[in-house]
Amino acid sequence: MSEHLKKQIDELDIPVELSKRSELGVKRAKLEMPKSRSFKKWIGALAIAAALVITTSVVYEQMQESTSEYSKADMLGMIVYKGEIYVQTNEGMLPPKVASRLKGQKLGISKDTIDEWSDKAAYNEEFASTIGKQPVYSVKGYDENFRIMTYEKESAQIFEHIDEQGADVFNQMKLKDNIASAVYQDNNEWYEGSETFHKVTNQQALEQFVEALYVATPVESPTERADLKNLTFTLKDGTTATLILFKKNHTVHYGFMGIDFKVEKEAFDALWNSL
Repeated sequence: MSEHLKKQIDELDIPVELSKRSELGVKRAKLEMPKSRSFKKWIGALAIAAALVITTSVVYEQMQESTSEYSKADMLGMIVYKGEIYVQTNEGMLPPKVASRLKGQKLGISKDTIDEWSDKAAYNEEFASTIGKQPVYSVKGYDENFRIMTYEKESAQIFEHIDEQGADVFNQMKLKDNIASAVYQDNNEWYEGSETFHKVTNQQALEQFVEALYVATPVESPTERADLKNLTFTLKDGTTATLILFKKNHTVHYGFMGIDFKVEKEAFDALWNSL
């Protein structure tokens, strides 16, 4: 494990409650969870889940008040690879055909070694994970320092390692000139878990917005998180990426990161007003 990561883990404190960033991750996860599972249980699982404060490559220390009813299946997926922590994206499982095309070189097999009671030492082991034993591969078309994936016949998912300041994340995602389609939900649809999505039709505004993402500035997440839209890109290789757009500060949030990105106002407003 890198000295940088060890230092980060050593300095962690357990939060009193989920941060606003974690709450957003939970709300997004709501769209992916089975309808039979209560939202309250989902929040509890994420809170207990080994305390993954996902500011990219950082994990919380184990929670002190865990209960046995929450299994590894409820934990946020993560894998240790080359001394860094890769976290599952919030896009769910890859469609089988997409996964087959993206599967690259086999890197190893994840280990069933991390749960909500694990200590710091558990994160020193290569391929330590919260996901059990699964084959791990590189992802064709992406740097393995950014993305890796698990792949089994009926189950495949992408995991990402993102610098704590989000350096070059949108470039690494290869958004520019690579979006096959884009859809969005408004504030109410997103919070209510609606399955209604609207197509983005203003291509010029979309392209301008993507250009602006490449030079967006990492900023601390504000406390006020109202007035949002949920924007999902499907790329030409079949992968997806979901961004949360916040009108008031012209900021964008991606995945389980602990920061936002401030986008140039003109580009942000052009897209927002077209949605």
